[in-house]
Amino acid sequence: MKLDANGGQIAELVISPDVYSLPVDIEYVSMDGSNKRYVMHFQPGTDKYGTWFSKTDSNDSWMWRKPAVPQLGPNGEPNEWPQWAEFVLIEIAGHADGVEHTMGLAAIICAVSNVPTSGKVHGEAYWKGHMSFGPKDFGDDADYSVNVPLATIAAVVFGLKAVLDLREKIGGPKIKGSY
Repeated sequence: MKLDANGGQIAELVISPDVYSLPVDIEYVSMDGSNKRYVMHFQPGTDKYGTWFSKTDSNDSWMWRKPAVPQLGPNGEPNEWPQWAEFVLIEIAGHADGVEHTMGLAAIICAVSNVPTSGKVHGEAYWKGHMSFGPKDFGDDADYSVNVPLATIAAVVFGLKAVLDLREKIGGPKIKGSY
């Protein structure tokens, strides 16, 4: 999966092909000329915060977020993935304030299907999540900058990790793809 910001490739995410065999490896490859590479070995219950291990500098690893869990329905029961769903759609948004050094991420996982009688597409939100980062999260002594392309990449990874967290609830033989 190549990630594009303003017409230039800034990173590539490589996900192991079999997401049902644990751990699932997600590799982040920087395309900004730094040649930085990170890998997350995702295994539920083992790494609750999603640690990205640097493959190029052992002092450059970083962590973030707890695993996604199914959201609750109106009576407190976990939402079930709809039987009619054929696709998983991940909607993402990223925001960055370079002056205040803050970044916000959001993702919505939707169940999507074609409606055979009308030819239209039907979708419903299944899970929603957001995260925000500020100077305390990045470290007061660290020299860093935040920008919208970085926030967008982070939001994509946030959404993909949520899908991986929820893969036991999402999917089955009817799922044809993720978008």
